[in-house]
Amino acid sequence: METPSGSTENRLLPEVETFERQGWRFTAIRHKAILPSTCFCGKNQPVCVYCHYEEQLKIAVLPEMIFFKNSLQIEHHSGARIEFNPLDALREVPSAAISGYCVAATEVWTKARSQCLHGKTATANYDWTFSSSYKGTYPSSEGIDYNSLRIREPIEFYQSFPLYEDELSDHGCSMMDLKCRSMPSGFFVLLRLYLRIDKVVVRVLECRLHWRFASNYGLREYTLKEKSFRDLNVTERAAVMKIDEISSLLEPVVISRERVDLRES
Repeated sequence: METPSGSTENRLLPEVETFERQGWRFTAIRHKAILPSTCFCGKNQPVCVYCHYEEQLKIAVLPEMIFFKNSLQIEHHSGARIEFNPLDALREVPSAAISGYCVAATEVWTKARSQCLHGKTATANYDWTFSSSYKGTYPSSEGIDYNSLRIREPIEFYQSFPLYEDELSDHGCSMMDLKCRSMPSGFFVLLRLYLRIDKVVVRVLECRLHWRFASNYGLREYTLKEKSFRDLNVTERAAVMKIDEISSLLEPVVISRERVDLRES
């Protein structure tokens, strides 16, 4: 992903970590910089990163915190490549208005968000919960072998960082983050969107990618877990703000699996 010029305060050097194993190369870029909230284009200068996001995305309002410099690239010597980055993740946010139970909170959100947009009018004609279905930038009945992932192996490479986050004008949280680890046998990526609309719904969308180095293909599994607040039991209510815990408690309502071949990555 090409990144246009950033603002002065975001020119600190990012943390870059690389790792190679059996023909694969991992490059993780981490930075605390958050996408500026306004344009800072200078005369006769390249487009600023804020305007780049505005031009590329079809949503009316961006999340409060976009960690626009964070990314993970996984490349194979054959030329296959998988990348995870905030811009492509936000491309998958639906541009259509949300429906169903979320409508109850939409009017409150619109009023609250309008107060912090410096004169702009916030409209809820898109998914203001930022529920991206992003699976990475790159069908099978074969599922991920979770037993093999439970085998204790030395972790040779590990990364964890956020892609974006929004507090939904104090009505909950929408956050996408990524975790990656590489072991001697293969690598595993977890991309997770956690959404909580207080007193309305909790939703967890997870994309897992498992690749054994001895294999010429990987397995990608996408799950949607969701429950309205009124249907949460006592244990789930206590865990609703603990992302790992609530994810383990909720049953999937949608599961899809794909085989990812090297030539298709």
